[in-house]
Amino acid sequence: MKTPMKFAGTALKNMFSKPVTIDYPEKPYNYPEATRGHIEIDFDNCILCSMCAKVCPPRAIDVDKRSGNWILSRFDCIQCGYCVEKCPKKCLKIVPGYTKPRGSKIQTIMHKEVEKKVPQMDATLCVYCTLCAKKCPVQALTVDRKEKIWQLDETLCIACGLCEHNCPKKCIEMMTPLEAEARRKKTAAILEQRQKVLAKSAETAAAASEATSEGAAKEVKHGIVYPKYDPDKCVYCTLCAKNCPEQALTVDRKEKIWRVNTDRCITCGLCLNNCPKNCITMEGAGKTEEKLVEAVKKAEEEIHGSFPQMNPEVCVYCTLCAKKCPVGALTVDRKEKKWELDRHLCLSCGACTDNCPKKCIEMKDV
Repeated sequence: MKTPMKFAGTALKNMFSKPVTIDYPEKPYNYPEATRGHIEIDFDNCILCSMCAKVCPPRAIDVDKRSGNWILSRFDCIQCGYCVEKCPKKCLKIVPGYTKPRGSKIQTIMHKEVEKKVPQMDATLCVYCTLCAKKCPVQALTVDRKEKIWQLDETLCIACGLCEHNCPKKCIEMMTPLEAEARRKKTAAILEQRQKVLAKSAETAAAASEATSEGAAKEVKHGIVYPKYDPDKCVYCTLCAKNCPEQALTVDRKEKIWRVNTDRCITCGLCLNNCPKNCITMEGAGKTEEKLVEAVKKAEEEIHGSFPQMNPEVCVYCTLCAKKCPVGALTVDRKEKKWELDRHLCLSCGACTDNCPKKCIEMKDV
């Protein structure tokens, strides 16, 4: 028979010792670093790409791009960490500590008003290397190097930005539909002025004989000087063709062919500048380019409307106006004390005037 005093020593010891338990959850518990506690999200950086929902084994995450909702069912989550690994923006993380116990299932619902951004490609810089398509996690991009085709399926695109991040030429930019429309507006204006300059040059220039050489292209047409190459120096590296913004050059290394399409050539001189052997010449082509630059500047001056005007005596060049501009129409350089406005892009929305801390910007009719 056990005596009642057998546990007296243990009882006396515990009377003068600290308890091994804590008043959880009233008092916090220090969890080990490797504890798989619960998922937290930095929702400000979340782009609602739904990659976390796609890889979640128990389907504990639900993402609705249209409504802007991100929902996590805490009861279903198994803290496996797949969502953390696959998040392209690294806005998910597992932190130690468990959620407080409750009498019902817990759902974390996050909401934001999102204007979806989609990638826009600058055809004047793209070399169709297909890297963007290879890095796209949902195969929303189709790139054909031979046919010079770059297509985006907006129904598949999750706006993760991996194409922009991996582009070696930095010719892809994530834009809202508003920004994309402003970019197209500017491009169309420049192309229109370019056509006017070339048309006027063709009308007023004296007729010139067309000089040709074997394997080369036409050097002079309608008074405009086009590029010509030296077949003795050329190695047919195709760099000139790759850097041509209008794809006016055709170079075949195997057949030793070098041709220029004078109907597409804009005499910009990029082929000359990028030739490693310096075998391309364009004497007199600079005059046409100078006329083009002057025409574009003149076109910007002719744009009328209400645009922001800055008071240089008050401005501190804090760059807030440029950061708040929804279409990137403002360029501010604090070091050089420069403040420039692109009227082609400006929407006259007044965001710059509203956010200027010095109130040195005001909308004026020009």
